[in-house]
Amino acid sequence: MDIFAKTPQVSVVTRTKTQVFTTATMLVIGVGSVLSLGASLWAGMSYGFVSIATESVPSCVGTEIDCDNDGITNYVDNCTERANSTQIDSNGDWYGNACDADYNNDGIVGTPDYLFLRQSFGATSTQANYNADVDCNGDNVIGGPDFLCFKSLFGKPPGPSAVITTFSPFGATTPDILEGSQDVTLGQVKAVVTGEPITVSEIGWRFLITSPSGATTTNITNVEILNSNGQVIAGPRNITQTDVSGYIGIATTTDSFVIPVGEAVFTIRGDLRTNFSSGDTIRVELSPRAISATGQVSGTLKVGAPELITIRTNTVRTANLTVNVSSTPAAQHVVVGTQDFNSANFIFDASQSGSDIRVDTIRIGHKHTGGSFPNMLTDMKIFMDGSQIISTTQYTLCEGNNCNIAGRNATTTFYRQLE
Repeated sequence: MDIFAKTPQVSVVTRTKTQVFTTATMLVIGVGSVLSLGASLWAGMSYGFVSIATESVPSCVGTEIDCDNDGITNYVDNCTERANSTQIDSNGDWYGNACDADYNNDGIVGTPDYLFLRQSFGATSTQANYNADVDCNGDNVIGGPDFLCFKSLFGKPPGPSAVITTFSPFGATTPDILEGSQDVTLGQVKAVVTGEPITVSEIGWRFLITSPSGATTTNITNVEILNSNGQVIAGPRNITQTDVSGYIGIATTTDSFVIPVGEAVFTIRGDLRTNFSSGDTIRVELSPRAISATGQVSGTLKVGAPELITIRTNTVRTANLTVNVSSTPAAQHVVVGTQDFNSANFIFDASQSGSDIRVDTIRIGHKHTGGSFPNMLTDMKIFMDGSQIISTTQYTLCEGNNCNIAGRNATTTFYRQLE
């Protein structure tokens, strides 16, 4: 690495005045070297005066205000806090180049984006390695101003832009839902609106089903959108299948509703038929670019980022209860006349159920080899977690061909709701 002790002057153009300052050293980085973000200038930048066309300015509010004094009012400015009168947006994501150093579109400016900048540094628009997305000031040259722009945006998301409405998942992302249920929450999404309120006239939700049992998107009906107050603002709509298998479909609502400036949370809900099997999954996705929305002040189109967003992946559960006999107490000798004898423990397992289970009747069968039954066991009781469940019991004696187990048997039936 060669280090030049030259002290260049750097002229920074601000909204109000021009400031001149000096920097102690200049670094010229060789091929394959990595430049730390603390370095001032690098990789073939010429010495002398460098004009910076954009800068970060304090936040301000109001749709008719021009925060960054670039001649573009807030409600249509694709960089509301950085002057960019040209409104250049080379990658078409509705964030102007002046406030978008997220070159790989992962939502944050980081080291991977620096590699894009490094590959294009020094290139002009006539050269193969020129990358228009990296050209922050739109002067057709990737140089020092673009590096300083990148440095100022490092660690931040792109924007803010008044032209774009951002959407993101909200709440639980992998919940269990019960088949056959109505008005079940399928997902929640948070919208962030800047600049001006928007009117949404159409929005579509994409559903993808994984079902070994063969359940399709037609088993989801009455898809609705609710606002944060629980009011239905769009729908209901049924799903239109978009593939032959039926595992992919779209529900598009065409009822208009308004999203004010700021953050708003919406809920997507629907009804599930009983054709699902436990373990089936329902993934809900949103493509912001498929949303039809206009600004209430400007009347211009407002759209979201191009990425397809997974709102939620739901796992379908059926009502399921597994009952087993516990290994305790083990087989044992019991003295005649013993009181409060624990004859058996049963395990009721609803961990794989899509809902709570209500148990109305428990039938417990007893088999004996002596001749004194049914008087051998009396005053049968049932306990749950150490507490007795008050119930009505009924004893039924069966023997011979009337029972499926040879010998004399009895069934004790407990009648009481157990939840």
